[in-house]
Amino acid sequence: MRVRGCGGKVRFRDHEEAVEHLHHAASARQAASLVEGVVTTLHALRAYACQACHGWHVTSQPRTTEAVPA
Repeated sequence: MRVRGCGGKVRFRDHEEAVEHLHHAASARQAASLVEGVVTTLHALRAYACQACHGWHVTSQPRTTEAVPA
């Protein structure tokens, strides 16, 4: 079940549900582009666990990697 939480973000109950949303959004974007010529600028890339609500959210931000000290 998707509910609003964490400042208006959509909250997914688990990783599987969040990834399912990502796949559906990508398919919808592709269909809109091919059929209607619509180009969207928002592209959710990945799901992440939220420590505040203990749910999952999606983001368009790429994964950040921390530099490992040499």
